[in-house]
Amino acid sequence: MRNLFISVALMVLPLSVSGHHSRAGFDMSALVEFEGVLREVIWRNPHIGFVVGIANDQGVEEDWRIEGVGSLYTLERTGVSEDDFQIGDRIQLAGYVSTRSQEAMLSSHMLLSDGTEAILDADAEPRWVDGNVGGRDQWLADQEKLAAAAAEDLGIFRVWSPAGYGSTSITRFDV
Repeated sequence: MRNLFISVALMVLPLSVSGHHSRAGFDMSALVEFEGVLREVIWRNPHIGFVVGIANDQGVEEDWRIEGVGSLYTLERTGVSEDDFQIGDRIQLAGYVSTRSQEAMLSSHMLLSDGTEAILDADAEPRWVDGNVGGRDQWLADQEKLAAAAAEDLGIFRVWSPAGYGSTSITRFDV
């Protein structure tokens, strides 16, 4: 009986630890938009980052530290690539300003200079345009990739993710 309890607890545990860090440091009640010049792309786990030159009220550009909502894995899975971002381009951002740091933001959307919208939150819908990379509609697993993952037979040693990213009702897992 004890082993059964432990087995069930281990199966339920991943459902209770779906968040990996708090967003308490950002004002999640007010989505704001900024425009600026992309100065740096930081393409790494756990979240991608950017440095964007944004003009303050006096017209002086300040370097803002921008963190993408999604992880590197979720962004790549939804079609967002490091190649989508070009240093020196004028971009538009939508996100949540930090309540703890000046010139810091958690960004969910970025409108690139070519008119493509990069959705930085795998559970979000397009904000500005239909021509986008990333987001909820591109999260669904490609059946060919699922078949290839099954053929690899890596057992549990792979990246596991919920079929409906961000969904509270997880019924199956995609690989």
